[in-house]
Amino acid sequence: QLILDHYPVDSFLDIAGSLAFDVSMVNVGGTLYSLRQIIEILTTKTMNDPALFFMLPCGAQSCPAYPERSLTAQDLSERFSDRVQQYLARPGIFEFDRGEQTLAVNELLYTFRDVFDGLTGLLQTLSRFVDSEEDAAFVRTFPAENIGYLPVDWSLTAP
Repeated sequence: QLILDHYPVDSFLDIAGSLAFDVSMVNVGGTLYSLRQIIEILTTKTMNDPALFFMLPCGAQSCPAYPERSLTAQDLSERFSDRVQQYLARPGIFEFDRGEQTLAVNELLYTFRDVFDGLTGLLQTLSRFVDSEEDAAFVRTFPAENIGYLPVDWSLTAP
């Protein structure tokens, strides 16, 4: 609804610039929240799983996609891993190469690293969604100071 209220815009950042996640503009039960507050409440206080971040769309290409339909609690349980893996497999979101000893994440994940309890927590969470135990061990133990960053694509997703 936020994007529709400000349409036409080409980018999520056209709504509030670089502060788009920090402006209190979402009304929930008569209280205004920022998108950052909503993300933090859902991932750390309500559900206590930072991986839920990967389920929250924001309308930008680098954000998780909108689901085809509203998700129920049963959908979350049944489709959670698939949706997270689909998001992480998209180009420019999460890339690693054990042979080259490289790992990079989208800058959006870096921006929200506190949701994951820092970069080490982000790596722990990402390791849950790779294909093999060897890959998981590589991701879990990758030095946080060597993480590369991939640019955010703030252009809007297609309807």
